[in-house]
Amino acid sequence: MKITEVTALPISVGGNYAALANAYEWAVIIVLIKTDEGLTGIGEASLAGQGRGVLGILDHFGEMLVGQDPDRIEHWWSEMVRGTFWSNGQVIMSAAAGIDMALWDLKGKALGVPVWSLLGGPTREKVRVYVHLKGQTADELIEDALARKEAGYTALRYGPMAAFEHEPLTHWDPQKSIRETIKGTERIREAVGEEIDLLIDAHTMYTPAEAAYLGHALEPFRLFFYEDPIRPLNPNSLKLVRDKVNLPIATGEQFAHKWEFQPIIEQELVDYLRIDLVHAGGITEGKKILAMGEAHGQRSALHHASSPVNGVACLHLDLAIPNFGIQEWMELEPLYELFPNAPRANAGYVTPLSGPGFGLEFDEAEARKRPSRDARLPQRYWLDGAHADY
Repeated sequence: MKITEVTALPISVGGNYAALANAYEWAVIIVLIKTDEGLTGIGEASLAGQGRGVLGILDHFGEMLVGQDPDRIEHWWSEMVRGTFWSNGQVIMSAAAGIDMALWDLKGKALGVPVWSLLGGPTREKVRVYVHLKGQTADELIEDALARKEAGYTALRYGPMAAFEHEPLTHWDPQKSIRETIKGTERIREAVGEEIDLLIDAHTMYTPAEAAYLGHALEPFRLFFYEDPIRPLNPNSLKLVRDKVNLPIATGEQFAHKWEFQPIIEQELVDYLRIDLVHAGGITEGKKILAMGEAHGQRSALHHASSPVNGVACLHLDLAIPNFGIQEWMELEPLYELFPNAPRANAGYVTPLSGPGFGLEFDEAEARKRPSRDARLPQRYWLDGAHADY
């Protein structure tokens, strides 16, 4: 079997993304690898806000792969990642991820087995997920939390308060956000009870000192984990937070490969590895990072905030690893229209598709009617107009 075509489709999501008050037109990038035997593998290479850079790298990779054997997944991963010579960031690694996922899907289809079978077989029957609460205020979050609890969800994620509305994005006041988040978390915990796991995503918007103060104040509310308290690029800064906060730490979605994860894994500065398969080299690299973490008692919490392709890829990896923790889950309805059999959460769990490869159906013709050039992510600014961490 030989590769005959590598296609990248930047598709508009449309509408509001998650609970953000300001809608923006961003893209997911679907990668299709077609072969001379009539099989097509599907992957995802999205990098919200920087998608046009990924498309350029995919053009390079596609030229390299046409005419080649798609079975050599590990070899082509090395060609893409080591063969660049340059240091690899999210642009290159997102492109590599899209190719990698499509090759795994293609291999499963060629052999007539699910990807999770190729990865070692199932270690569980279904995957526990957490979902994002909708709302900005404590009242709005509580209303959605109670509805989710009634629907059977046992793990609920929310973000800091006074942080994502128009005013906090244009006139950022971290002290106000910290005060509101502490008070709001207390109210959410009282409303949902002790049996529900709560997860807070600080979204890397605080300084190490601010993140440590907030995390320490949230300890009485028994959070499942404290996500992205700071940007994790400096292990020493993450250690400052780790030493002062008695909550499990989750981070990693801003990392691109195992070498960026290595220091926080080996120094045990993280408890839940927030790998984004779309940004960190795909299934091939994700499985290796999780194997590194297994030796340190660290568990998975794969990042998923894009298309059903990434969601399904996460599920297949979740199903095949021993150190699974929990899976982030998002169902963006405009994209589900393009993937008619995409799995949905039910009572806090998702069951992976059982067909060969990823088992995912894709309406390519409809997707081609929704092109997008991608758009910049929302930005955050201080009161004086200086740029702040989003």
